[in-house]
Amino acid sequence: MASEVHEIKGRSVHSSKRFVVLCVVVAFAVLVVAFSTVRRKTKEIELSTHNTFPYSPPDDAARAKLQESLYTHILKGMLSDPHCKERVRFIALGFDKGGTRFDPTREFIDQLGKFPMVLRPVSEAGFSRYDGIYTRDTQEPAIIHSVMVLRWIDDTTAAVALSNVRGDLSGFGESDAVYHFNGEEWELIMPGQRWLS
Repeated sequence: MASEVHEIKGRSVHSSKRFVVLCVVVAFAVLVVAFSTVRRKTKEIELSTHNTFPYSPPDDAARAKLQESLYTHILKGMLSDPHCKERVRFIALGFDKGGTRFDPTREFIDQLGKFPMVLRPVSEAGFSRYDGIYTRDTQEPAIIHSVMVLRWIDDTTAAVALSNVRGDLSGFGESDAVYHFNGEEWELIMPGQRWLS
């Protein structure tokens, strides 16, 4: 009888220890989630205080030049991505409400620099529901690199969407990534929401 009582007490103590450990783990998880939420909110607050209202954009020529340099910066990074193995890359600079992607000029493509792949405007891409993106002339699998300013936060800061698409359900990208021009170069100051399909 005494040994049974001792065994029951031993189980009770062991169960209590498990319960305490479980409570500590749960409390730690709650603290981690709370801390990451506070950090995210802090970034959002810092970003929103960076806004100046009423915001008046620079003239069209200055804005176009700055936007082109932002697109160049982002696309050079995309073209250097080792996960993209396609020989042919189609370039798109945003799209309209109907989903039609905009072509860059030949001059814009040329100024991206020397890359070991073939760069072409997106209008030359072929698409098949089963084969995805391909070149119309050689039927070679390809990828579309797309970048678009979603909105300007101030004269030198923009929220951007970028994507790499191989087909209907084959792509990855980021939305609302915030870039700032520091006077010399563009820098990513807040990563966006990443997506994968």
